[in-house]
Amino acid sequence: MILKIKKRAKKKAKKKKEEKEEQLEELTKRVAKQFATPDVVLVKHAIAFIRSKLASKEFALIKKAYSFSKKKHSKQKRFSGEPYFNHLISTALILSDYDVDAKTIAAALLHDILEDTNVKKKELEQEFGSEVAELVYALTKVSSENTNKHAYLRKLLNYASKDERVLLIKLADKLHNLRTIEYLPVKKRKEICKQALEFYAPLAEQFGLKNMQHEIEDICFAQLWPNDFKKLKRELEKRYKEKDAEIDEAIEMLKKKLVRKPFASFIFKKEKKHLYHYFRKIKEGKTLEELYDYIALVIVASSEDACYEALKAVHSMFYPMPRKFKDYIALPLGHYRALHTSVIGPRGAPIKVYIRTRETDEFEEKGIAYWLKAKKKPSELLKLRELAKADESEFEEALRTDYLERELAVFDSFGKPIFMPRGSTVLDFSFKVDSAKAPKTACARVNGKLVPIWHELRPGDRVELVYAKDSQIISDWFNFAKCYETKQAIRSLVEPEEKSIKAKLRIEAENLDAILKSLGSAVKLGFIRKFSVDNSGKIVKASFEIELKNSTIERELIEILSNISGIVSISSA
Repeated sequence: MILKIKKRAKKKAKKKKEEKEEQLEELTKRVAKQFATPDVVLVKHAIAFIRSKLASKEFALIKKAYSFSKKKHSKQKRFSGEPYFNHLISTALILSDYDVDAKTIAAALLHDILEDTNVKKKELEQEFGSEVAELVYALTKVSSENTNKHAYLRKLLNYASKDERVLLIKLADKLHNLRTIEYLPVKKRKEICKQALEFYAPLAEQFGLKNMQHEIEDICFAQLWPNDFKKLKRELEKRYKEKDAEIDEAIEMLKKKLVRKPFASFIFKKEKKHLYHYFRKIKEGKTLEELYDYIALVIVASSEDACYEALKAVHSMFYPMPRKFKDYIALPLGHYRALHTSVIGPRGAPIKVYIRTRETDEFEEKGIAYWLKAKKKPSELLKLRELAKADESEFEEALRTDYLERELAVFDSFGKPIFMPRGSTVLDFSFKVDSAKAPKTACARVNGKLVPIWHELRPGDRVELVYAKDSQIISDWFNFAKCYETKQAIRSLVEPEEKSIKAKLRIEAENLDAILKSLGSAVKLGFIRKFSVDNSGKIVKASFEIELKNSTIERELIEILSNISGIVSISSA
């Protein structure tokens, strides 16, 4: 009897603690998302929330940073007229939702102190230690970086490649600035939103910070295309409501079926797609009538085997839609492991279903903060370091093409998935799979069809490379490569190759694809040393340059090429 009373008391205390934590979390979110001056009571509750997550020794550092920053920024105001310090505490509150350590929160509270006050880095080191001081310095924009368009971004990426907390703090800082952007002049707003949409939102996506990404995109959408934003918001409100009710029905039906599964547990959630997602789809030519994933049903399973059990239950209860199943457990998309399917729901409308493991779900919720907690170093950080080393003139292109562009998955001749930026060509693929053999690439077979090296790949393409006996590389290959890494590799190889040219023929041709097979065969046999085209893309008429092994076969080759249909003229180059 006494044992039962103790258990009840323990259970009651636990429930009370959970309720208190939920209340504090809700208060934290309210403070972090507000646009005006934070209410003093709310701030106190929010600080209590942060304190509850950290040991008293760790919290002492945050308390010190709070007081130090508040004092140094005391006379500064934002455009809204509120104290500048409100921005710093709001940035720290956004980060507290990601379970970061005390040093990260302290650095967030101090992140503008070197830039906007007379405090020096040495003083910061003495007060808070070298680790916090280094984080703050990494986020500080010095005067020379205001005139150079990409200097600050390069510095930021370089420091982020060594310590991912730099990236977390910067994104939280940017998000809160966007939340309060309405106080800035319209022209300045548009400049900031354009950069945020091009750089910060894709960066958040790359590191799994989906909530940050979606909020950044929606704020920028509202500022850059206000009329489209209002119209789309109105149109989607009813669809969201209807889909939400249908998903609730599907969850109740699935719970009854999955609750009895032994050695497996499941959590059911809903995932609402943000407005900018649909704006982008509409820009690609889709209509709202074609789209149905306004809210997706998410099943979080205890293991990968349990994911397939859940899939079996979903497909047995609801009719699966053809060609809508994707298995990212068998073929992971980077760190993402899940099953995607679409089914006809209980009300006869399509429903999108995501089934993922707990680990994937935690990564989806926390992103890079999950790696920090697990003390893992993602491969993306190494890529950031290489990106920061790019030449000034090529930095922006490298950033967009190699890093921030969304990925596509294509398959090599053995069925192995290769992940590349969207817009990648056969040439990019060749350097990705085997950089040593890539210079000999003549053409490729994509889904069984012979295509040139400038052919743009699409998701799911199966690519088989065709190699020549000798190197085909020439400076024109720069026009065929999208990826910065590919262009760097070509640059390192093209100069010595150029010195060995023996003879050239210039050819005017029509219907390039029709004659590609003839030229490709000649290259493969080694008769032609290499060939290139002056322009790329969808070519109707083009100029070729063919380089020969030696000048003695020039006349013989001209005679052979004259008989190929589609060639207009041939001359010595």
